[in-house]
Amino acid sequence: YAWSGASLQEKNNQGQIFYIIAFAILFAYLFMVAQYESWMIPLSVMLSVTGAMLGALIGLFVTKMSLSIYAHLGLVLLVGLAAKNAILIVEFAREAHSQGHSIIQSALYGTRERFRAVLMTAFTFILGVAPLVWATGASAGSRVAVGVPVFAGMIIGTFSGLVLIPLMYILIQTITDYKFKGKNVKSENIER
Repeated sequence: YAWSGASLQEKNNQGQIFYIIAFAILFAYLFMVAQYESWMIPLSVMLSVTGAMLGALIGLFVTKMSLSIYAHLGLVLLVGLAAKNAILIVEFAREAHSQGHSIIQSALYGTRERFRAVLMTAFTFILGVAPLVWATGASAGSRVAVGVPVFAGMIIGTFSGLVLIPLMYILIQTITDYKFKGKNVKSENIER
């Protein structure tokens, strides 16, 4: 008797998910470093991804599913989707801060301006993935294994991200301004 087909592939790839997720996070971070031209600001985006990952693992735990190769694909997909929400907020916050507004005002402005866009894209994706969570019939196991972590991860990642992203931006930008630039930013109201 020997493993063959998909079972052999899964057995051979066992334990490599950590490398795959690490590379997905590393490349997402490096792309944002290039976009923001900063090594520190992308940390606020990447730290918000942890909420989505935690949500995916909670979803797998609640449904008593294993961390299969299909769930691995869902986790890699989740890195990009969770980072997208954070990028929307951080980009607007950076723009407001570069115009001379305080860090806290900039974070609030970015969150307020992109709140609707983040919720619309997140709920659209969550509703689009919902049929995978409740799939039946042929190959339902693989669909559910991809759908559950992405569905749960996006729900928890979206709502935790709306709180964590501005807080992480404030923390990272404060450290950056204090340590690297010694910047003295004036406090003004942001005009809408």
